[in-house]
Amino acid sequence: MPTVRLSIAASSKETGALLMQYLEDRGVNLGRSTTHGICYGGSIDHTEHVLNQRCNTDKITRMEAMQAHGVRTVPWFSKDNWDRIPARALTYPLLARKSYGFGGTDIVPIFQPEELPWRIAAGWDWFSQYIPVRTEYRVWLFQGECIGMYEKVMQRPADYKYIGRNFRNGFEFQQVVPLHGICDLGDDALRAIGLDFGAVDILVGMDNQIYVLEVNTAPGVLASHAEPTLAILADRMTSWVRHTYVQGLAI
Repeated sequence: MPTVRLSIAASSKETGALLMQYLEDRGVNLGRSTTHGICYGGSIDHTEHVLNQRCNTDKITRMEAMQAHGVRTVPWFSKDNWDRIPARALTYPLLARKSYGFGGTDIVPIFQPEELPWRIAAGWDWFSQYIPVRTEYRVWLFQGECIGMYEKVMQRPADYKYIGRNFRNGFEFQQVVPLHGICDLGDDALRAIGLDFGAVDILVGMDNQIYVLEVNTAPGVLASHAEPTLAILADRMTSWVRHTYVQGLAI
């Protein structure tokens, strides 16, 4: 097999180290290849064969792509068009987000209209409607295959100090049997963005509708106990490397 460049987002160093180990255990040579690359939240330029090439897009770009392809996302808007939205169409509270936030650390609430321009002035980029939650899932997909699905379940209420259903706020990720409707929506989201793989956060609202919250291109696994799913992802990556390498020899 060729040497493969694995580009890892700065926010996923621990997961990246584990992924590197998994790939090396499967015989993948990791280095500074200029012909084969795998993007895990980072960016790869001047490389001929890239898996997940669009993984470094910002969150607004990904939300726009999903919206353009009719994927049901949480209602949202960017700082560039907020003043063109009729006031009656905005239901508070809203959640302010940043283009490159991770782990929910960028999320802050907006309780009333005059706060919106203040948040924009303070550096927030986009805003989503708050949807009352029945439950939330994270679904991992690789090229249309659902390779893992987790439900976010509250286990440590004393840690619920911030906003968001994540590990630091007391939620544990419990692996569940994949649900076709959830996996299908996640696959629609990845296809709209042009991604080969990712972990899609999907909300089931109290209105019984399902919504894409966001697409994670460099999901962490240690806190969510998703190491088995990362191992499956490494298997699929290894198969991709072998396939593209054999194709290259055949040309």
